[in-house]
Amino acid sequence: MPYIKVSGLTKEKICEVSDDLIEIVSKVTKTDKQKIRVFYNPMLEILDSKVCENRLNIDIDWMPRSQKMCDKVANEFKEYFKNYNFEIIKVYFTEFVKEKYYI
Repeated sequence: MPYIKVSGLTKEKICEVSDDLIEIVSKVTKTDKQKIRVFYNPMLEILDSKVCENRLNIDIDWMPRSQKMCDKVANEFKEYFKNYNFEIIKVYFTEFVKEKYYI
């Protein structure tokens, strides 16, 4: 854990950038890279009955971390993808409740 779920990129592109995304999270959080997972999320955003194009959504599920750490990861991801010319880049964090997380 953490789990990084990306929508707005093709599966192939996510495979290409996955090591970089893992590196960003590992560096900021000091988490072992082997514990970080990247997922392709084919979710599409719909607005006014149309698919929203040119948007990147990154959802990160993890155990509770500080706001400073969330800000740092979000900023690193936005910086990483800035040359991809996305209209909007959204980064959203969800914290697992430790007692309700089962493996």
